[in-house]
Amino acid sequence: MNVQDFIHNRNKFLSKLLAIVYAIEIAISIYINEFHTIMLIGLALLFLIYSFIILAANPTLTMYVIIISLFTYFFVLNFFSPNSGNYFLIIFGIIVTTLYHQVLPIIFSGAIASSMLIFFFITNYEENFAAPSATTDIYFGYFTVLTTIFFIFLAINTRQLWLSAQHSEQILKQQLISIQEYFQSFFENSNDAILLLDINGTIIMMNDAFERIYGWSYEEAVGFHIEKITYKREERNELLQRVLSGERIVALPFSDEGKHGKKIEAEITLSPIYNDQQVIIAISVIARDISSKKETEARLIQSEKLAVVGEMAAGVAHEIRNPLTVISGFMKIIDSDKNNPYKYYSKLILDELKRINLIISEFLILAKPQAVKYEQVKINTIIEDVILLFQSECNLRDVNIHYENSNKSTLLTCEANQLKQVFINLLKNSIEAMPTGGTIHLVCTSTSNNLLIEVQDNGQGIPSSIIENIGNPFFTTKESGTGLGMMISQKIIQDHKGELSITSKENEGTTVTVRLPLQ
Repeated sequence: MNVQDFIHNRNKFLSKLLAIVYAIEIAISIYINEFHTIMLIGLALLFLIYSFIILAANPTLTMYVIIISLFTYFFVLNFFSPNSGNYFLIIFGIIVTTLYHQVLPIIFSGAIASSMLIFFFITNYEENFAAPSATTDIYFGYFTVLTTIFFIFLAINTRQLWLSAQHSEQILKQQLISIQEYFQSFFENSNDAILLLDINGTIIMMNDAFERIYGWSYEEAVGFHIEKITYKREERNELLQRVLSGERIVALPFSDEGKHGKKIEAEITLSPIYNDQQVIIAISVIARDISSKKETEARLIQSEKLAVVGEMAAGVAHEIRNPLTVISGFMKIIDSDKNNPYKYYSKLILDELKRINLIISEFLILAKPQAVKYEQVKINTIIEDVILLFQSECNLRDVNIHYENSNKSTLLTCEANQLKQVFINLLKNSIEAMPTGGTIHLVCTSTSNNLLIEVQDNGQGIPSSIIENIGNPFFTTKESGTGLGMMISQKIIQDHKGELSITSKENEGTTVTVRLPLQ
């Protein structure tokens, strides 16, 4: 309810109250046989008040009309019928004005009442105070009754206001509880990691998603500085200072590590939290894990690379192989000549031709379409065949292969020769990563939907900058490598609707995980 509506309601209430007071005044006048023209003036003033209310005049203007009319009636009453009862009725005007709960009307009423009281005290002192009579007693009783009635109405009205305020407060409490429940539900059930920090960087709240993504529990994080759970100290401090200066940072790509060194790609949003005085009291941090999104993008880029290489292989490889066969044939004839003075060079040329032929053969694996035949094969058979191929080389290099398979009868629908090529590449890379010997753990496990094969060595490890490039065409760190082995392996696994991932730590070793669907 706005102020004007409140005043309008008070105007209506006072008009009814004054009508009651006027009726009592007439009754008293008739009782003491003093009914005269004063009553007609009161009736005219009452008519004026109702006219303003019925015509819906400005509520504030109507309020002042009521106040002036009330004091006008009291003035006329004291002027024509001076006595102490009527004299104290002037104070009743101030009491009535307090119903508006506004300072200016009360000051206005007080000024009028004070002036009238002083005026009638000076001019009618003897009539008002020197000679009390029965009439005076009646008017004192009348004043007391009016004051009592007024305060009864005031008490009723105040109680209604209190009940209304209490009801409004209850509604606001329910709304606040609902808002808090909505916030709590959002905070707890959000898939994004959410942190609340104080201005010093201490964690004061965190949700379950943060523990799921970063690995830190509530007890390990809350109450500690954020530097405990993040690693990019300088970059983090710079972001916090920007937020404390009032800036809001939205969807900023940020690479970080979880509790156990897990690499996390996230988009973070940092916002300042203000109090009523617009002073920053806290910082909210929302981190959206986009690691899966990044992996999907990487796979898409890799698929595009494979597609390009495949198209190039299909269009070029066969055309290169034809003249290469001719050159190789003539070089073999030259090399077989006992009188050939360039025996060393012809042998070198043949070796390089073999190398070129190997690259072309790998290219042809990438060419599309390929005639493949998927059959149900025991994965244990494929892996044991590959291990057998490397047995002699492992003995020479002092490498042990430790093979574990929880279910050796597991069947996989696949192209067996292609999967053999994948595991040959993986074991070959592991052996070459341990020039002084070591152990390769080859572990095969299965779930209801997937088959997992892990090839783990304790070799030199791969720097993170190199891991990102593994699988790119012709990228290799080996002197005699083609840079196509891992690319071909990834394509074969993709054709089998699986995934190939690599994790590595320098000087600790590398783990390659192959996931293949069983259905």
